Amino acid sequence: MQDNFRQSTRATIGRTERCLASLASQPSAPVIHKFRTQSRRVETILREISKDGPRYQQKLSKQLCKLRKKTGRVRDLDVQVTMLRNLKIPQAAKSKSRLIRDLLDERLQREKQVSQSLDKKTVRDLRKRLKRLKTDLQLSPGIDLLSTAKRILDDLVQVNSAPDERMLHRYRVVGKRARYVAEMSSDEPNVREFVGQLKNLQDILGEWHDWLQLTERAKRTFGSAEKSPLFAALQNITRTKFHQAVNILNETRNSLQQAPGSAPVPRKPQASVQAKAAVA
Repeated sequence: MQDNFRQSTRATIGRTERCLASLASQPSAPVIHKFRTQSRRVETILREISKDGPRYQQKLSKQLCKLRKKTGRVRDLDVQVTMLRNLKIPQAAKSKSRLIRDLLDERLQREKQVSQSLDKKTVRDLRKRLKRLKTDLQLSPGIDLLSTAKRILDDLVQVNSAPDERMLHRYRVVGKRARYVAEMSSDEPNVREFVGQLKNLQDILGEWHDWLQLTERAKRTFGSAEKSPLFAALQNITRTKFHQAVNILNETRNSLQQAPGSAPVPRKPQASVQAKAAVA
């Protein structure tokens, strides 16, 4: 496990370093999206594996978190623009075009904020701390990464109340951390199954959240469903995505409460068909 952990973490830190360099020179969409994912993985290492690490690691975690949130806003806008462009709703063509323009204008401003956050000193400090982390980080004896990943989810899995928006949001965040820890463990079948369950859940919860954000943005721009066919259509899609997310969350929670390997990985529903049905 130690070898897999060392190889996995060094690869993650190395990718984060390269993304950081690219982000500082040209913050394109692919680089922004990749940095967001890789930096979150490093944050998870620092939060879950090296909780009591030296002070430079704590500073690194805070720096990465702050920058990741800024790149995350850009990523969200990119996704929302793509979703709108793929949405067929002729009766709201003008509203759709206006909202796309608004999102693109905001994206430009957000991208500038990312660039402004990456002055030479900040980039130099971040890269220095990442290089040091790559050398320093070791897995403490006795730590089982798969058990650690499952403990991250324990409090949520044991909750018996029906899933609501708040719970979906918590699973989105906590599920990512648990998955990233498990992926550093090994390539054994029980680990692959656990990671597969969380990745599937993460994908569906993320899709619901993207539609939710877009719907809330449309409501702020156009008002109620009675006033805006676009908002009404988005509201219907988001409602469908919410029910899909609740169903997959219930399946996953039931599976995680059972003995390891006793339940198959839930299958992802056909999102495109559901979206079309919701609009219709």
